[in-house]
Amino acid sequence: MTPTKVQFRRDLLGLGYTDHRLGSMCERDQVTRLRRGAYVSTDALGQADALERHRLQITAAVHDLRRPAAVSHVSAAVVLGLPLWNADGALVRVHMTRSGSGNGNSNVRKIMHSVPLPDDQVIEFDGISVTSAARTIVDIAGMGLFEQAVCMGDHALNNALISVDDLDTALGSLRGCKGAAQARAAVRAMDLRSESVGETRCRLLLTRLGLAPTSLQRVVRYEGKYIARVDFSHDDEGIVGEFDGMVKYRLHGQTGEAQSRALADEKAREERLTSLGLKVVRIVWKDLVDPDAIVGRYSRARTLARNSPPPLWDPPRQSDVYLPRPR
Repeated sequence: MTPTKVQFRRDLLGLGYTDHRLGSMCERDQVTRLRRGAYVSTDALGQADALERHRLQITAAVHDLRRPAAVSHVSAAVVLGLPLWNADGALVRVHMTRSGSGNGNSNVRKIMHSVPLPDDQVIEFDGISVTSAARTIVDIAGMGLFEQAVCMGDHALNNALISVDDLDTALGSLRGCKGAAQARAAVRAMDLRSESVGETRCRLLLTRLGLAPTSLQRVVRYEGKYIARVDFSHDDEGIVGEFDGMVKYRLHGQTGEAQSRALADEKAREERLTSLGLKVVRIVWKDLVDPDAIVGRYSRARTLARNSPPPLWDPPRQSDVYLPRPR
């Protein structure tokens, strides 16, 4: 058997396997039966991460369909390669959708949703019928996975994979359906200017803490000269926020010398900002589970800002409008 591929009974019988042999291999834990007639190497399954295991489950579930349906919700996100943060619990079962208005059905391996699904919100990806990126994101928001959906939506908008109109169209298809209000709230919270899951989570947390920035990806200039672009800006207070600023410079696998240069560049960049009188608040991943640390940091920055002259930075330019990355 191919180690990392789902293989099906009919094909295996054609290769000379028998039902008795397949049953014996399952008993000896050499292969795992994902569902009726679908097998995968047990070793390969054990080494796979949650996303890889779910891809295998999707392959088996699609093969087992008796009537057409589209892979949807978190399963569609896995197929499309959209970023799934903290959603392992939702990957226990494969999600699919058939257009309809009933209650759908589910079992231990699969959830079949029955909601309106226009043809133009279904695409073929890697040979699988799957909901479009916009519809997938809206469906995930409707599951109550607000933060996960916003992270995914920000990513798709930032990379020009979808538009706000696409999201609104998907929302319109679910009007009156369960979860529609949750989906609408998530879409309204999305912003194409967040460049990573971390930046999205940070922005959402700042908003919950009453520290919502006035702008994102603010270009800082002094007397027309470009200084830096910062993740968050509180223009009226002279405070700028950076989420894990070293990400802007760190590259996987770089040498110690390159890391040292990156640290020096980051230090020089922050000195350029502070030399203008701006107060810089830095937030890293571990701070996202310690809101008090963020509140304290902002409190100190505000105190310093109130007791300092106004910062020396130019007003924003219209030409600084942030655009999504090209596809």
